[in-house]
Amino acid sequence: MGMLWSGPRPCPDPCDSYQLRHVLGTDKIIPPVPEFQDRSWGADFLSLSYLVDFANTPWRNLEVSAENEPPPLGSDEEQRELDMLLRLYDEERAALMSEIIAQDTGFPEHFVHLLGMTEKTHPRTFLVLKIAAWCGQTAMVYFKKQKKRLRPSQIMPALFPPFDFLHPSWPSGHQLVSLVMARCAAAVRPEMEDVLTRLAYEIGRNRMVAGLHFPSDTNAGIELAHKLFDIIKEIPSIRQAIDDAKTEWQPLEQPKALEQPKD
Repeated sequence: MGMLWSGPRPCPDPCDSYQLRHVLGTDKIIPPVPEFQDRSWGADFLSLSYLVDFANTPWRNLEVSAENEPPPLGSDEEQRELDMLLRLYDEERAALMSEIIAQDTGFPEHFVHLLGMTEKTHPRTFLVLKIAAWCGQTAMVYFKKQKKRLRPSQIMPALFPPFDFLHPSWPSGHQLVSLVMARCAAAVRPEMEDVLTRLAYEIGRNRMVAGLHFPSDTNAGIELAHKLFDIIKEIPSIRQAIDDAKTEWQPLEQPKALEQPKD
């Protein structure tokens, strides 16, 4: 799916450090702080550190309701799901193709843009989104490995999805991860909960339109995302990260008006 939200950082030009060597020599510098600061971490690495606390919670014991379990291979229930995907292909795929392409690997950035922020303007909120993505992806691969469900196009090639897939179908990873991100973002910005959740549902549905997921994959992703968030929000370190992110959105105090001199 190519959805791991990380990437290499550009290295400085070797010539720059070569020039600095002539200026600095071998003199030591007294550091202004005694230890490496959180603000100096890259968000990719700092967010990964929260997975240790997430791993120590009972998220592996989560279950989904019977109607969101994959139906038996070759069953009437499976055929009804396939028929629905064929209808979505015929009726909606052409119109939604640009969204489907944009959301394939870039859907986390949709939340960044929707919030009207960047990593630089709101680093704490960006960190919360990263934490949510890692927790969701970790749970996603765990549950996918349990069921090992075939992709719809492996059963009905006529669905012809526009992307390759690199892991099993159930649950929908895009739906699970995007909804965990939406719930965590809404914990920071409660007034945006509706629009954030709507974006997550759109991302999940577009994966069905693309022929990449069964409806039960998507519904399982929704159910697991809500249950995962109920666990994530109670982890002290992540709860603190959310509280810290809220401070970035507090309105700045308006300067007091100058008092007029009395006669």
